[in-house]
Amino acid sequence: MTPPSVTTDDGAAAEADAGYSDAFGGDAGAKLRYVRGMFGRIAPGYDRMNNLMTAGRHHAWKRLAARLADPAAGLPALDVCCGTGDQAFELAKLGRGPVYAVDFAAPMLRIARDRAAANPARTGLAFNEADALELPFADARFSAATTSFALRNVTDIRRFLSEMRRVVVPGGRVVTLDMIGAPRGPLAPIGRFYMNRVVPLVGRILSGDADAYAYLPQSTDFVPSAEGIAQLMRKAGLEDVSHRSLALGSVAIHVGRRPL
Repeated sequence: MTPPSVTTDDGAAAEADAGYSDAFGGDAGAKLRYVRGMFGRIAPGYDRMNNLMTAGRHHAWKRLAARLADPAAGLPALDVCCGTGDQAFELAKLGRGPVYAVDFAAPMLRIARDRAAANPARTGLAFNEADALELPFADARFSAATTSFALRNVTDIRRFLSEMRRVVVPGGRVVTLDMIGAPRGPLAPIGRFYMNRVVPLVGRILSGDADAYAYLPQSTDFVPSAEGIAQLMRKAGLEDVSHRSLALGSVAIHVGRRPL
């Protein structure tokens, strides 16, 4: 699998409009089938591997993303491509209102529901199977919408963001959290070695799925630059777009607002 190149100019957004399916020969259906099957296979060890790949920092990043989403009190919020539920749980901890979460991988949703059921404090949560590019919700249904580490896996990033914009109320926020490449600066070589060598090796040992844990580090190359994501959010109809960099520039949280 050869990742496409990523640039920081308009070309980044233009390439991302196609969803970075280039690595699958331009076949969006092939990418969809691969990603769905992969996440189904690795679901049992997904949380453990998330901790490994981010050195446990993903929990703090998701808490920050939930706060930046700033859902309104009394109205539902939405998490898209929820995986095993971490981001949805962070939204629920804010105590603003019910939280809906969707994913297209049934094994991930089963784990999310089990985690919610095991903790009585996790109330007001609903996990359902859905396609992120065709969300089964009416326009302006939610006060805010979030997604974490999903941009690399969808087949059309711009459409994905447009769907999130569609289902939030005017003035509501859309928040994305994603890895956008290796750390920058003096630690960059160490970061690349860790992601491209250590993570696949440990993933193969712990899960027996070498292919999945080779894809996951490589898939950061499928995500546009921070500015490329911001451009896509604007093209999807969001305004007041901003972002903040984390983890030495390897992670970015973007926030956009649906116009009033």
